[in-house]
Amino acid sequence: MVRLFSASTRALLGCLLAVLLGTVVVQAEKPIRPQKVLTKVVPEEQQRYLMYVTYNSGLNSESDFEWSKIETAIQNGCNAVELSVPWDEIYLTRSGPANWTILDKQIDRIVQLGAKVALRINVHRVYGRVDTYWTEENGAHTYKGEYLYKQNARQFSLGYQPTVDLASDFVSQVAKRYSAHQQQGHILFVAVTNSPIFEQEYSATSGIIYQSAESSTVTDYSSSMINGFRAWLATKYTTVTALNTAWGRNYASLYEIYPPGYMASEIYEAFYGKAGKDWYTFRHKVHKSFVDQTTQAIKSANSTYKVVNEHGSVFDDFSIFRGTLGFKDYAQNTDGVKVNDAPDYPHRFSMDLIRSNIAAGKWVMNEVDGIGYARVGLDAYTEQIAQSFKHGAKAIMFANFADAGGLDYMRQVIQRVQAQGWMNQPVPDFAPSGTVSVKLSKLVESGYNQSGITAQWSQIYNQNGNQPVRITIDEDLLSDAPTVAPPANALTMLAPTVDCSTGVLTFKTSGGDGTTIEYFAVGLRPWGTSPTATLASWLPDGVIY
Repeated sequence: MVRLFSASTRALLGCLLAVLLGTVVVQAEKPIRPQKVLTKVVPEEQQRYLMYVTYNSGLNSESDFEWSKIETAIQNGCNAVELSVPWDEIYLTRSGPANWTILDKQIDRIVQLGAKVALRINVHRVYGRVDTYWTEENGAHTYKGEYLYKQNARQFSLGYQPTVDLASDFVSQVAKRYSAHQQQGHILFVAVTNSPIFEQEYSATSGIIYQSAESSTVTDYSSSMINGFRAWLATKYTTVTALNTAWGRNYASLYEIYPPGYMASEIYEAFYGKAGKDWYTFRHKVHKSFVDQTTQAIKSANSTYKVVNEHGSVFDDFSIFRGTLGFKDYAQNTDGVKVNDAPDYPHRFSMDLIRSNIAAGKWVMNEVDGIGYARVGLDAYTEQIAQSFKHGAKAIMFANFADAGGLDYMRQVIQRVQAQGWMNQPVPDFAPSGTVSVKLSKLVESGYNQSGITAQWSQIYNQNGNQPVRITIDEDLLSDAPTVAPPANALTMLAPTVDCSTGVLTFKTSGGDGTTIEYFAVGLRPWGTSPTATLASWLPDGVIY
């Protein structure tokens, strides 16, 4: 597996770390009466789904958390529920313990009602619960050098491999814990998201602590990403002379280089010219490494799991900042792609784009956003779902319909969708009426609208009886780009030394990237930058740490 090692790294001293997932005991409850969800008239692999989304923020605050809403959604016609699995709710702190009780209970109850379960594993952490999972230096940073803050949460840098490994380990724990449900056919798919808005992408907006306003931004300019970019450029260009020729610059050393857009006056400067395309490509490679690592963690637990990438969008004006224009490559080893279209987005184009760039049989999904549902209206939601299903969607998620009015609004939309017969129709095979092609390099330069791709799609769609259109992406920027590689001199823990006359134990390391190292010894000392610890004189011989 290709990994990017990064800036400040923790050296962990400990002879044994045993993670014990205890048996969850749930008190006997009144039996849940199974609800009739749908009569299946199509094969399982071609079944469509209407899915209720719960974010599970505050998951362990009460024993029946969100249950009345979930039950109402199923009674109103949802045949699946997507449950968020928040890292910062299961593990409030790095030292644990884990609390799976309410999540276990939710899954068991949904299964009893005859609905499917999807798991959206969230690996961002709310402000105040970052703990020692990463430091400010290793969190995602904006193009202004600010530590990203978004919706009361923090996002770690995808370039900081130690935290990527911790997040991947949590993903593995989730996948292993619910493997039995997967074997019994209860789990529809698993997704991993890293942004504070429950999407898999770089954050495109940032805010100020305790304020609701946000502004557009580019991430990630953390030290690990800056150093990683320099190393990647050295691999690609070999010499600074070759880089200067390609970029039209006059650097004396690669160490003078900062990623394009750093401290710029305008966010689009990040992706101008050859330098901007290199920065976009490097960000993509780092993100792809994260996607591949977490996907492997899931499928290693149970190879039958379906893994779906959940992006905010892959074609809107923010997609260049999200880093999702190259979603085709991200989906190479996963089983589907979901986007969160706003109500006024071109849903037919959206579904055609995704369907055209993933392998046949992989799943296409869309999300209906309930924010301002009364303003949006029943017609708009019904049309979004109908257009998405017609152009290949397997599932539609209902997000942000959690209040009483929203749940009833969702019920009315579902009734309309069912009356149109979509839930009794299989996901069809497609013979597109025409083809539009575009290079990733062109999309980085000007996006779908300015490059004329959406207009070309619309023309073909209208001229061919409103039939689906194939939109193919040539990911040219990725074809000859080096992969993200670890540093040649990786950090290694050596055997410590002990001065028996003073009791001072000194940690020893080799390698690393020159940034600060923190140390920790189980039962002996907390995290800190000092490489020494003092053994108490009263400790008996033979104590193992």
